[in-house]
Amino acid sequence: MQIQVENRTGFCILSLSGQLNARHAAQFEQIFVTVLRPQQAVLLDCELLETLDSTGLGALIRCLKAAVAAQCPLLLTKVQRMPQMVLEITHTAQLFHMYDSLEAAIDSLPGAMRRLGEAA
Repeated sequence: MQIQVENRTGFCILSLSGQLNARHAAQFEQIFVTVLRPQQAVLLDCELLETLDSTGLGALIRCLKAAVAAQCPLLLTKVQRMPQMVLEITHTAQLFHMYDSLEAAIDSLPGAMRRLGEAA
């Protein structure tokens, strides 16, 4: 699995490629935690993420919990067929804000930040 980090003003993009599975889950979580900043969104670009297994899903959910605790919106973009199926079969898709494009996710950030402030 490869993870590219792109820091932008007000948010960070993690581009995932390969497999988020038992072999790579810890690496993903470590990188995710390093980019968390209060009131800064994290976008996971999943366009090149091929597979997601149960351990990878667990890592993704732990990252969501960490993001909520840090008051950071977590948005998923371009989730492909196989990872999407895992999210749907496990009934976890509704936990995440998912967008068809990176641009749509970026456009949604003001609303995501507002909702985060209302939930606090």
